[in-house]
Amino acid sequence: MRKNKRIAVSVLSIFLLITMIACGPKNNGGVDMSNLKVNTDSMPLKLWYDEQAPFINEGSEEASMMAGQDIGWQNWSLPIGNGYIGANVFGRTETERVQITEKTLSNPWQIPVTENGKTSWPQVAGLNNFSETYIDFGHKFSDVRNYSRALDLRTAVSTTEYDYDGTRYTREYFVSYPDNALVIYLNAENGPLDFTLRPTVPFEQSYMVKPGDGLGKSGTVTSDVEYGIGCIELSGTLEYYDVDFVGYYRVYTTGGTITADTVNHSYKDKDGTSKTDKDGVIRVEGATSAIIVATFGTDYELCPENFENGQYSHNKQTAKTNLDDAKEKVQDQLYKVTDEIDSMTVLEAYDYLKSRHLSDYNELFGRVDVDLNCKKEDFDLTTDKLLEKYNAGTPSTYLEALLLQYGRYLIIASSREGALPANLQGAWNCYNTPAWSSGYWSNINIQMNYWHVFSTNLAETFIPYVDYNKAYMSVAEKYADNTILQHNPDMYGKDGGNGWAMSVSGNPFFFNSDRSAGNLGLLTQVFYEYYLFTKDEGVLETVYDVLT
Repeated sequence: MRKNKRIAVSVLSIFLLITMIACGPKNNGGVDMSNLKVNTDSMPLKLWYDEQAPFINEGSEEASMMAGQDIGWQNWSLPIGNGYIGANVFGRTETERVQITEKTLSNPWQIPVTENGKTSWPQVAGLNNFSETYIDFGHKFSDVRNYSRALDLRTAVSTTEYDYDGTRYTREYFVSYPDNALVIYLNAENGPLDFTLRPTVPFEQSYMVKPGDGLGKSGTVTSDVEYGIGCIELSGTLEYYDVDFVGYYRVYTTGGTITADTVNHSYKDKDGTSKTDKDGVIRVEGATSAIIVATFGTDYELCPENFENGQYSHNKQTAKTNLDDAKEKVQDQLYKVTDEIDSMTVLEAYDYLKSRHLSDYNELFGRVDVDLNCKKEDFDLTTDKLLEKYNAGTPSTYLEALLLQYGRYLIIASSREGALPANLQGAWNCYNTPAWSSGYWSNINIQMNYWHVFSTNLAETFIPYVDYNKAYMSVAEKYADNTILQHNPDMYGKDGGNGWAMSVSGNPFFFNSDRSAGNLGLLTQVFYEYYLFTKDEGVLETVYDVLT
Protein backbone atom coordinates (compact mmCIF):
# COMPACT_ATOMS: atom_id res chain seq x y z
CA MET A 1 0.00 0.00 0.00
CA ARG A 2 1.39 3.39 -0.98
CA LYS A 3 2.27 5.54 2.00
CA ASN A 4 0.18 8.67 2.31
CA LYS A 5 1.85 11.98 1.50
CA ARG A 6 0.48 14.93 3.35
CA ILE A 7 -1.19 18.03 2.05
CA ALA A 8 -1.46 20.60 4.82
CA VAL A 9 -3.75 23.48 3.98
CA SER A 10 -4.99 26.13 6.38
CA VAL A 11 -7.27 29.07 5.79
CA LEU A 12 -4.37 31.48 6.22
CA SER A 13 -1.91 29.63 3.97
CA ILE A 14 -4.52 29.42 1.24
CA PHE A 15 -5.01 33.16 1.25
CA LEU A 16 -1.28 33.74 1.09
CA LEU A 17 -1.36 31.82 -2.17
CA ILE A 18 -4.25 33.93 -3.38
CA THR A 19 -2.07 36.98 -2.70
CA MET A 20 0.51 35.62 -5.13
CA ILE A 21 -1.94 34.56 -7.81
CA ALA A 22 -4.95 36.86 -7.70
CA CYS A 23 -3.38 40.05 -6.41
CA GLY A 24 0.21 39.81 -7.57
CA PRO A 25 1.90 41.02 -10.73
CA LYS A 26 0.76 39.81 -14.11
CA ASN A 27 3.75 37.51 -14.48
CA ASN A 28 3.96 35.15 -11.52
CA GLY A 29 6.37 32.24 -11.81
CA GLY A 30 6.19 32.35 -15.60
CA VAL A 31 2.37 32.47 -15.71
CA ASP A 32 0.93 35.26 -17.83
CA MET A 33 -2.16 36.32 -15.88
CA SER A 34 -3.50 38.08 -18.97
CA ASN A 35 -4.37 34.61 -20.31
CA LEU A 36 -6.80 34.04 -17.45
CA LYS A 37 -10.12 32.80 -18.79
CA VAL A 38 -13.47 33.35 -17.14
CA ASN A 39 -16.42 30.93 -16.94
CA THR A 40 -14.44 27.82 -17.91
CA ASP A 41 -16.04 24.55 -16.77
CA SER A 42 -13.65 22.04 -18.37
CA MET A 43 -11.12 22.00 -15.52
CA PRO A 44 -11.96 19.72 -12.57
CA LEU A 45 -11.84 21.49 -9.21
CA LYS A 46 -11.48 18.59 -6.83
CA LEU A 47 -9.30 17.56 -3.95
CA TRP A 48 -9.23 13.78 -4.26
CA TYR A 49 -7.39 10.77 -2.83
CA ASP A 50 -7.28 7.03 -3.38
CA GLU A 51 -6.88 6.24 0.32
CA GLN A 52 -8.85 7.05 3.45
CA ALA A 53 -7.53 9.55 5.97
CA PRO A 54 -4.80 7.94 8.13
CA PHE A 55 -4.88 7.38 11.90
CA ILE A 56 -2.09 9.45 13.53
CA ASN A 57 -2.40 10.69 17.13
CA GLU A 58 -6.11 10.12 16.93
CA GLY A 59 -8.28 9.91 20.04
CA SER A 60 -5.50 10.98 22.38
CA GLU A 61 -6.52 13.23 25.22
CA GLU A 62 -3.16 14.95 24.81
CA ALA A 63 -3.57 15.60 21.08
CA SER A 64 -3.90 19.28 20.38
CA MET A 65 -2.87 21.86 17.84
CA MET A 66 -0.18 22.96 20.30
CA ALA A 67 1.39 19.49 20.67
CA GLY A 68 0.65 16.08 19.20
CA GLN A 69 -1.59 17.01 16.29
CA ASP A 70 -4.32 14.71 15.08
CA ILE A 71 -2.70 14.42 11.64
CA GLY A 72 -5.57 12.59 10.00
CA TRP A 73 -7.85 15.47 10.92
CA GLN A 74 -5.46 18.33 10.30
CA ASN A 75 -3.88 17.29 7.01
CA TRP A 76 -6.11 14.71 5.41
CA SER A 77 -9.78 15.14 6.31
CA LEU A 78 -11.97 17.10 3.89
CA PRO A 79 -13.64 20.23 5.34
CA ILE A 80 -17.21 21.23 4.58
CA GLY A 81 -19.24 23.98 6.22
CA ASN A 82 -21.89 26.69 6.00
CA GLY A 83 -20.50 29.44 8.25
CA TYR A 84 -22.41 28.27 11.32
CA ILE A 85 -20.94 24.79 11.50
CA GLY A 86 -17.98 22.97 10.05
CA ALA A 87 -17.56 19.25 9.48
CA ASN A 88 -14.50 17.20 8.62
CA VAL A 89 -15.00 14.04 6.57
CA PHE A 90 -12.44 11.22 6.70
CA GLY A 91 -13.82 8.82 4.09
CA ARG A 92 -13.18 5.71 6.13
CA THR A 93 -14.79 2.41 5.22
CA GLU A 94 -14.88 0.45 8.48
CA THR A 95 -15.93 3.33 10.74
CA GLU A 96 -16.44 6.71 9.15
CA ARG A 97 -15.51 9.72 11.28
CA VAL A 98 -17.36 13.01 10.80
CA GLN A 99 -16.07 15.65 13.21
CA ILE A 100 -18.48 18.53 13.94
CA THR A 101 -17.56 22.09 14.97
CA GLU A 102 -20.04 24.79 15.98
CA LYS A 103 -18.32 28.17 16.23
CA THR A 104 -20.11 29.47 19.34
CA LEU A 105 -19.19 26.49 21.57
CA SER A 106 -16.27 28.23 23.24
CA ASN A 107 -14.34 28.50 26.49
CA PRO A 108 -11.97 31.37 27.38
CA TRP A 109 -8.45 30.94 26.05
CA GLN A 110 -6.77 31.57 29.40
CA ILE A 111 -7.93 31.61 33.02
CA PRO A 112 -6.14 32.89 36.11
CA VAL A 113 -4.85 30.03 38.30
CA THR A 114 -3.49 30.95 41.73
CA GLU A 115 -1.29 28.50 43.60
CA ASN A 116 1.00 29.25 46.55
CA GLY A 117 0.16 32.92 46.26
CA LYS A 118 1.25 33.17 42.64
CA THR A 119 -1.10 33.64 39.70
CA SER A 120 -0.37 32.10 36.31
CA TRP A 121 -2.32 32.26 33.06
CA PRO A 122 -2.22 28.83 31.41
CA GLN A 123 -3.41 28.59 27.81
CA VAL A 124 -6.10 26.06 28.39
CA ALA A 125 -9.04 26.14 26.04
CA GLY A 126 -10.96 28.11 23.43
CA LEU A 127 -13.26 26.74 20.73
CA ASN A 128 -14.40 23.22 21.60
CA ASN A 129 -15.15 20.08 19.61
CA PHE A 130 -18.94 19.80 19.29
CA SER A 131 -19.13 16.13 18.31
CA GLU A 132 -17.19 13.20 16.99
CA THR A 133 -19.86 11.42 14.99
CA TYR A 134 -19.12 7.90 13.80
CA ILE A 135 -20.85 5.72 11.23
CA ASP A 136 -19.94 2.04 11.57
CA PHE A 137 -20.01 0.08 8.27
CA GLY A 138 -17.63 -2.78 9.07
CA HIS A 139 -15.93 -2.70 5.65
CA LYS A 140 -12.22 -3.41 6.14
CA PHE A 141 -10.18 -1.12 3.96
CA SER A 142 -7.84 -3.97 2.96
CA ASP A 143 -10.85 -5.66 1.32
CA VAL A 144 -12.05 -2.54 -0.48
CA ARG A 145 -11.49 -1.99 -4.21
CA ASN A 146 -11.73 1.05 -6.51
CA TYR A 147 -11.64 3.48 -3.61
CA SER A 148 -11.90 7.24 -4.08
CA ARG A 149 -12.76 10.18 -1.86
CA ALA A 150 -13.04 13.76 -2.99
CA LEU A 151 -14.17 17.29 -2.28
CA ASP A 152 -15.72 18.98 -5.31
CA LEU A 153 -15.15 22.72 -4.99
CA ARG A 154 -17.77 23.49 -7.64
CA THR A 155 -20.51 21.86 -5.55
CA ALA A 156 -19.11 21.90 -1.98
CA VAL A 157 -19.99 18.20 -1.80
CA SER A 158 -17.60 15.59 -0.40
CA THR A 159 -17.87 12.03 -1.75
CA THR A 160 -16.59 8.58 -0.83
CA GLU A 161 -16.94 5.64 -3.24
CA TYR A 162 -15.67 2.07 -3.22
CA ASP A 163 -16.50 -1.57 -4.01
CA TYR A 164 -16.85 -4.06 -1.17
CA ASP A 165 -18.00 -7.67 -1.36
CA GLY A 166 -19.61 -7.17 -4.77
CA THR A 167 -21.47 -3.98 -3.83
CA ARG A 168 -20.72 -0.41 -4.90
CA TYR A 169 -21.04 1.97 -1.93
CA THR A 170 -21.43 5.71 -2.42
CA ARG A 171 -21.63 8.51 0.14
CA GLU A 172 -22.14 12.23 -0.31
CA TYR A 173 -21.80 14.93 2.36
CA PHE A 174 -22.56 18.64 2.37
CA VAL A 175 -23.51 21.37 4.84
CA SER A 176 -26.41 23.48 3.59
CA TYR A 177 -26.53 27.20 4.32
CA PRO A 178 -30.22 27.71 3.37
CA ASP A 179 -31.27 24.78 5.60
CA ASN A 180 -28.45 25.13 8.17
CA ALA A 181 -28.03 21.36 8.22
CA LEU A 182 -25.49 18.63 7.60
CA VAL A 183 -26.77 16.18 4.99
CA ILE A 184 -25.26 12.73 4.36
CA TYR A 185 -26.49 10.46 1.56
CA LEU A 186 -25.64 6.74 1.69
CA ASN A 187 -26.27 4.30 -1.15
CA ALA A 188 -25.56 0.62 -1.79
CA GLU A 189 -25.84 -0.55 -5.40
CA ASN A 190 -27.07 -4.15 -5.63
CA GLY A 191 -26.31 -4.92 -2.02
CA PRO A 192 -27.26 -4.29 1.61
CA LEU A 193 -26.72 -0.98 3.36
CA ASP A 194 -26.03 -1.76 7.02
CA PHE A 195 -24.66 0.85 9.39
CA THR A 196 -24.78 2.27 12.91
CA LEU A 197 -24.94 6.03 13.46
CA ARG A 198 -23.03 6.78 16.66
CA PRO A 199 -22.60 10.45 17.72
CA THR A 200 -20.49 11.21 20.78
CA VAL A 201 -19.77 14.23 22.98
CA PRO A 202 -15.98 14.66 23.08
CA PHE A 203 -13.94 15.99 26.00
CA GLU A 204 -16.46 15.49 28.77
CA GLN A 205 -14.68 16.61 31.93
CA SER A 206 -15.36 18.06 35.36
CA TYR A 207 -12.50 20.57 35.08
CA MET A 208 -9.61 21.56 32.80
CA VAL A 209 -6.65 22.66 34.96
CA LYS A 210 -7.75 22.00 38.52
CA PRO A 211 -11.03 21.15 40.27
CA GLY A 212 -13.39 24.09 40.46
CA ASP A 213 -11.90 26.04 37.54
CA GLY A 214 -15.30 26.15 35.83
CA LEU A 215 -14.06 24.55 32.61
CA GLY A 216 -16.21 21.44 32.79
CA LYS A 217 -18.19 19.91 29.96
CA SER A 218 -21.07 17.45 30.17
CA GLY A 219 -23.22 15.77 27.57
CA THR A 220 -25.72 13.03 26.80
CA VAL A 221 -26.82 11.21 23.64
CA THR A 222 -30.24 9.54 23.37
CA SER A 223 -31.95 7.74 20.50
CA ASP A 224 -35.43 6.66 19.42
CA VAL A 225 -37.40 5.61 16.35
CA GLU A 226 -40.49 7.63 15.48
CA TYR A 227 -42.76 6.73 12.54
CA GLY A 228 -39.97 4.73 10.95
CA ILE A 229 -37.44 7.58 11.25
CA GLY A 230 -34.31 7.22 13.36
CA CYS A 231 -33.90 10.07 15.87
CA ILE A 232 -30.86 11.06 17.95
CA GLU A 233 -30.54 13.97 20.37
CA LEU A 234 -27.07 15.07 21.49
CA SER A 235 -27.03 17.74 24.18
CA GLY A 236 -24.93 19.19 26.95
CA THR A 237 -23.37 22.25 28.57
CA LEU A 238 -19.97 23.89 28.30
CA GLU A 239 -19.73 25.20 31.82
CA TYR A 240 -17.62 28.36 31.86
CA TYR A 241 -19.84 30.62 29.77
CA ASP A 242 -22.90 28.43 30.38
CA VAL A 243 -23.19 27.49 26.72
CA ASP A 244 -25.91 24.90 26.18
CA PHE A 245 -25.44 22.89 22.98
CA VAL A 246 -27.75 20.60 21.03
CA GLY A 247 -27.55 18.42 17.94
CA TYR A 248 -30.41 16.54 16.28
CA TYR A 249 -29.98 13.70 13.79
CA ARG A 250 -32.71 12.17 11.63
CA VAL A 251 -32.18 8.96 9.63
CA TYR A 252 -34.44 8.16 6.64
CA THR A 253 -34.05 4.88 4.73
CA THR A 254 -35.20 3.08 1.62
CA GLY A 255 -36.13 -0.39 2.77
CA GLY A 256 -34.52 -2.20 5.69
CA THR A 257 -35.13 -1.82 9.39
CA ILE A 258 -34.27 0.97 11.83
CA THR A 259 -33.76 0.35 15.53
CA ALA A 260 -32.62 2.47 18.47
CA ASP A 261 -29.99 1.09 20.82
CA THR A 262 -27.34 2.21 23.31
CA VAL A 263 -23.60 1.64 23.51
CA ASN A 264 -21.03 2.37 26.19
CA HIS A 265 -18.96 5.53 25.72
CA SER A 266 -15.97 5.40 28.05
CA TYR A 267 -13.60 8.25 28.84
CA LYS A 268 -11.21 9.45 31.53
CA ASP A 269 -11.67 12.64 33.52
CA LYS A 270 -8.72 14.95 34.15
CA ASP A 271 -7.91 13.20 37.41
CA GLY A 272 -7.69 9.85 35.61
CA THR A 273 -11.06 8.61 36.83
CA SER A 274 -12.67 6.23 34.32
CA LYS A 275 -16.26 7.07 33.46
CA THR A 276 -18.84 5.51 31.17
CA ASP A 277 -21.90 6.97 29.49
CA LYS A 278 -24.71 5.08 27.78
CA ASP A 279 -25.00 6.82 24.42
CA GLY A 280 -27.90 6.36 22.05
CA VAL A 281 -27.29 5.01 18.53
CA ILE A 282 -29.40 4.21 15.47
CA ARG A 283 -28.87 0.91 13.65
CA VAL A 284 -29.93 0.33 10.04
CA GLU A 285 -30.01 -3.11 8.43
CA GLY A 286 -30.90 -4.22 4.92
CA ALA A 287 -31.58 -0.81 3.41
CA THR A 288 -30.55 0.23 -0.10
CA SER A 289 -30.15 3.96 0.56
CA ALA A 290 -30.44 6.44 3.42
CA ILE A 291 -30.04 10.10 4.26
CA ILE A 292 -28.89 11.54 7.57
CA VAL A 293 -30.02 15.10 8.27
CA ALA A 294 -28.46 16.82 11.29
CA THR A 295 -28.80 20.28 12.81
CA PHE A 296 -26.56 21.79 15.49
CA GLY A 297 -26.53 24.91 17.63
CA THR A 298 -26.21 26.56 21.02
CA ASP A 299 -28.10 29.18 23.00
CA TYR A 300 -25.47 31.80 22.11
CA GLU A 301 -26.64 35.13 20.72
CA LEU A 302 -24.23 37.72 19.33
CA CYS A 303 -24.78 40.90 21.34
CA PRO A 304 -22.73 43.70 22.99
CA GLU A 305 -23.56 42.48 26.50
CA ASN A 306 -21.52 39.29 26.03
CA PHE A 307 -18.40 41.37 25.46
CA GLU A 308 -19.14 43.91 28.18
CA ASN A 309 -19.20 41.27 30.91
CA GLY A 310 -15.47 40.51 30.60
CA GLN A 311 -13.67 37.35 29.58
CA TYR A 312 -13.46 35.68 32.99
CA SER A 313 -17.06 36.02 34.15
CA HIS A 314 -18.63 32.63 34.74
CA ASN A 315 -22.15 32.08 33.40
CA LYS A 316 -21.82 35.40 31.64
CA GLN A 317 -24.44 35.11 28.91
CA THR A 318 -26.95 37.88 29.38
CA ALA A 319 -29.82 36.10 27.67
CA LYS A 320 -31.67 34.14 30.33
CA THR A 321 -31.57 30.85 28.50
CA ASN A 322 -31.17 27.23 29.46
CA LEU A 323 -30.82 23.87 27.76
CA ASP A 324 -34.53 23.72 26.95
CA ASP A 325 -34.24 27.04 25.12
CA ALA A 326 -31.30 25.72 23.12
CA LYS A 327 -33.28 22.59 22.25
CA GLU A 328 -36.24 24.65 21.07
CA LYS A 329 -33.97 26.82 18.93
CA VAL A 330 -32.26 23.89 17.20
CA GLN A 331 -35.50 21.91 16.90
CA ASP A 332 -37.03 24.81 14.99
CA GLN A 333 -34.06 24.58 12.64
CA LEU A 334 -34.62 20.86 12.23
CA TYR A 335 -38.37 21.06 11.68
CA LYS A 336 -37.98 23.58 8.87
CA VAL A 337 -36.08 20.87 7.04
CA THR A 338 -37.98 17.75 8.07
CA ASP A 339 -41.41 19.26 7.50
CA GLU A 340 -40.45 19.56 3.84
CA ILE A 341 -38.99 16.06 3.37
CA ASP A 342 -40.94 13.77 5.72
CA SER A 343 -43.35 12.74 2.94
CA MET A 344 -40.64 12.32 0.29
CA THR A 345 -38.67 9.25 -0.72
CA VAL A 346 -35.01 9.20 0.27
CA LEU A 347 -33.88 10.12 -3.23
CA GLU A 348 -36.50 12.89 -3.56
CA ALA A 349 -35.52 14.34 -0.21
CA TYR A 350 -31.84 14.26 -1.03
CA ASP A 351 -32.33 15.84 -4.45
CA TYR A 352 -34.48 18.57 -2.87
CA LEU A 353 -31.95 19.43 -0.16
CA LYS A 354 -29.00 19.21 -2.54
CA SER A 355 -30.65 21.48 -5.11
CA ARG A 356 -31.25 24.15 -2.44
CA HIS A 357 -27.63 23.85 -1.31
CA LEU A 358 -26.25 24.07 -4.87
CA SER A 359 -28.40 27.05 -5.80
CA ASP A 360 -27.10 28.99 -2.81
CA TYR A 361 -23.47 27.92 -3.05
CA ASN A 362 -23.07 28.33 -6.79
CA GLU A 363 -24.37 31.89 -6.65
CA LEU A 364 -21.20 32.72 -4.70
CA PHE A 365 -18.57 30.27 -5.90
CA GLY A 366 -19.58 30.41 -9.56
CA ARG A 367 -18.64 34.06 -9.96
CA VAL A 368 -14.98 33.26 -10.63
CA ASP A 369 -13.54 30.47 -12.73
CA VAL A 370 -9.90 30.42 -13.82
CA ASP A 371 -7.87 28.59 -16.41
CA LEU A 372 -4.10 29.18 -16.18
CA ASN A 373 -3.31 27.10 -19.28
CA CYS A 374 -3.15 24.03 -17.07
CA LYS A 375 -1.69 20.72 -18.21
CA LYS A 376 -4.51 18.21 -18.53
CA GLU A 377 -2.29 15.35 -17.37
CA ASP A 378 -2.28 16.99 -13.92
CA PHE A 379 -6.05 16.50 -13.72
CA ASP A 380 -5.55 12.74 -13.29
CA LEU A 381 -3.20 13.01 -10.30
CA THR A 382 -4.51 12.60 -6.76
CA THR A 383 -4.05 15.75 -4.72
CA ASP A 384 -1.20 14.32 -2.64
CA LYS A 385 0.64 13.24 -5.80
CA LEU A 386 0.05 16.65 -7.35
CA LEU A 387 1.55 18.37 -4.31
CA GLU A 388 4.44 15.89 -4.15
CA LYS A 389 5.29 16.65 -7.78
CA TYR A 390 5.08 20.39 -7.14
CA ASN A 391 7.33 20.22 -4.07
CA ALA A 392 9.86 18.19 -6.08
CA GLY A 393 10.33 21.15 -8.39
CA THR A 394 7.81 20.60 -11.18
CA PRO A 395 5.44 23.59 -11.32
CA SER A 396 1.73 23.05 -11.81
CA THR A 397 -0.52 25.92 -12.73
CA TYR A 398 -3.40 23.50 -12.14
CA LEU A 399 -2.44 23.14 -8.47
CA GLU A 400 -2.18 26.92 -8.19
CA ALA A 401 -5.62 27.41 -9.73
CA LEU A 402 -7.01 24.65 -7.53
CA LEU A 403 -5.65 26.25 -4.37
CA LEU A 404 -6.92 29.69 -5.38
CA GLN A 405 -10.42 28.26 -5.69
CA TYR A 406 -9.95 26.24 -2.50
CA GLY A 407 -9.31 29.51 -0.68
CA ARG A 408 -12.57 30.93 -2.04
CA TYR A 409 -14.32 27.71 -1.05
CA LEU A 410 -12.98 27.84 2.52
CA ILE A 411 -14.18 31.38 3.20
CA ILE A 412 -17.65 30.58 1.81
CA ALA A 413 -17.73 27.52 4.09
CA SER A 414 -16.59 29.43 7.18
CA SER A 415 -18.06 32.94 6.91
CA ARG A 416 -21.70 33.51 6.01
CA GLU A 417 -24.14 36.22 7.05
CA GLY A 418 -25.90 35.46 10.35
CA ALA A 419 -23.01 33.38 11.68
CA LEU A 420 -19.83 34.37 13.46
CA PRO A 421 -16.90 35.33 11.21
CA ALA A 422 -14.15 32.94 10.22
CA ASN A 423 -11.78 32.41 13.12
CA LEU A 424 -8.11 31.47 13.12
CA GLN A 425 -8.97 27.95 11.88
CA GLY A 426 -11.94 29.05 9.79
CA ALA A 427 -14.83 26.96 11.16
CA TRP A 428 -13.04 23.71 12.02
CA ASN A 429 -11.54 22.42 15.27
CA CYS A 430 -11.34 18.93 16.79
CA TYR A 431 -9.32 19.80 19.90
CA ASN A 432 -9.97 20.58 23.54
CA THR A 433 -7.05 23.03 23.39
CA PRO A 434 -6.74 24.41 19.85
CA ALA A 435 -3.85 26.57 18.71
CA TRP A 436 -4.35 30.15 19.89
CA SER A 437 -7.87 29.13 20.98
CA SER A 438 -9.24 29.14 17.40
CA GLY A 439 -10.03 32.74 18.27
CA TYR A 440 -10.09 36.11 16.55
CA TRP A 441 -6.57 37.56 16.36
CA SER A 442 -6.45 41.03 14.92
CA ASN A 443 -2.68 41.36 14.71
CA ILE A 444 -2.89 39.92 11.17
CA ASN A 445 -4.92 36.69 11.20
CA ILE A 446 -8.39 38.22 10.84
CA GLN A 447 -7.07 40.50 8.13
CA MET A 448 -5.52 37.58 6.25
CA ASN A 449 -8.84 35.75 6.30
CA TYR A 450 -10.59 38.66 4.61
CA TRP A 451 -7.99 40.52 2.53
CA HIS A 452 -8.93 38.62 -0.59
CA VAL A 453 -12.66 38.14 -0.41
CA PHE A 454 -13.16 41.39 -2.30
CA SER A 455 -10.75 40.77 -5.18
CA THR A 456 -12.19 37.27 -5.60
CA ASN A 457 -15.80 38.53 -5.70
CA LEU A 458 -17.00 37.33 -2.29
CA ALA A 459 -17.64 40.61 -0.47
CA GLU A 460 -20.72 39.17 1.30
CA THR A 461 -18.51 36.85 3.32
CA PHE A 462 -17.13 39.88 5.20
CA ILE A 463 -20.57 40.72 6.65
CA PRO A 464 -20.12 38.34 9.64
CA TYR A 465 -17.07 40.32 10.75
CA VAL A 466 -18.98 43.58 10.33
CA ASP A 467 -21.63 42.20 12.70
CA TYR A 468 -18.98 40.96 15.14
CA ASN A 469 -17.33 44.39 15.06
CA LYS A 470 -20.65 46.08 15.90
CA ALA A 471 -21.14 43.75 18.86
CA TYR A 472 -17.75 44.47 20.45
CA MET A 473 -17.65 48.18 19.48
CA SER A 474 -19.10 49.46 22.77
CA VAL A 475 -16.24 47.76 24.64
CA ALA A 476 -13.64 49.04 22.17
CA GLU A 477 -14.93 52.60 22.62
CA LYS A 478 -14.67 52.32 26.41
CA TYR A 479 -11.09 51.12 26.11
CA ALA A 480 -10.30 54.12 23.91
CA ASP A 481 -11.84 56.42 26.54
CA ASN A 482 -9.72 54.83 29.26
CA THR A 483 -6.55 54.96 27.16
CA ILE A 484 -6.91 58.67 26.44
CA LEU A 485 -7.78 59.48 30.05
CA GLN A 486 -4.71 57.61 31.19
CA HIS A 487 -2.18 58.90 28.67
CA ASN A 488 -3.49 62.15 27.19
CA PRO A 489 -6.46 63.49 29.21
CA ASP A 490 -6.32 66.91 27.56
CA MET A 491 -7.50 65.30 24.30
CA TYR A 492 -10.45 63.49 25.86
CA GLY A 493 -13.62 64.04 23.83
CA LYS A 494 -12.03 66.38 21.27
CA ASP A 495 -12.72 66.18 17.54
CA GLY A 496 -16.04 64.46 18.08
CA GLY A 497 -15.01 61.59 20.33
CA ASN A 498 -12.24 59.24 21.35
CA GLY A 499 -12.67 56.59 18.67
CA TRP A 500 -12.08 52.96 19.57
CA ALA A 501 -9.13 50.81 20.54
CA MET A 502 -8.29 47.17 20.10
CA SER A 503 -5.59 44.75 21.03
CA VAL A 504 -5.01 41.27 19.67
CA SER A 505 -7.39 38.60 20.90
CA GLY A 506 -11.10 37.88 20.88
CA ASN A 507 -13.61 35.06 20.95
CA PRO A 508 -17.43 34.82 20.81
CA PHE A 509 -17.64 36.21 24.38
CA PHE A 510 -14.64 38.46 24.70
CA PHE A 511 -12.82 41.23 22.89
CA ASN A 512 -9.48 42.43 24.23
CA SER A 513 -8.91 46.16 23.71
CA ASP A 514 -6.89 47.11 26.73
CA ARG A 515 -3.29 47.15 25.53
CA SER A 516 -2.86 49.21 22.38
CA ALA A 517 -4.50 50.48 19.25
CA GLY A 518 -1.72 49.10 17.07
CA ASN A 519 -3.93 46.70 15.10
CA LEU A 520 -6.48 49.27 14.00
CA GLY A 521 -4.71 50.29 10.81
CA LEU A 522 -4.68 46.87 9.19
CA LEU A 523 -8.26 46.11 10.19
CA THR A 524 -9.78 49.44 9.17
CA GLN A 525 -8.08 49.05 5.79
CA VAL A 526 -10.11 45.88 5.26
CA PHE A 527 -13.29 47.81 6.05
CA TYR A 528 -12.35 50.51 3.57
CA GLU A 529 -11.66 47.92 0.86
CA TYR A 530 -15.11 46.49 1.61
CA TYR A 531 -16.58 49.76 0.42
CA LEU A 532 -14.18 50.17 -2.52
CA PHE A 533 -15.22 46.83 -3.99
CA THR A 534 -18.97 47.20 -3.35
CA LYS A 535 -19.53 50.96 -3.74
CA ASP A 536 -22.64 50.34 -1.64
CA GLU A 537 -23.82 53.42 0.30
CA GLY A 538 -25.04 51.22 3.15
CA VAL A 539 -21.57 49.71 3.37
CA LEU A 540 -20.10 53.22 3.30
CA GLU A 541 -22.13 54.14 6.38
CA THR A 542 -20.77 51.10 8.23
CA VAL A 543 -17.22 51.83 7.10
CA TYR A 544 -17.50 55.47 8.10
CA ASP A 545 -18.49 54.48 11.64
CA VAL A 546 -15.43 52.23 11.88
CA LEU A 547 -12.99 54.74 10.39
CA THR A 548 -14.17 57.56 12.61
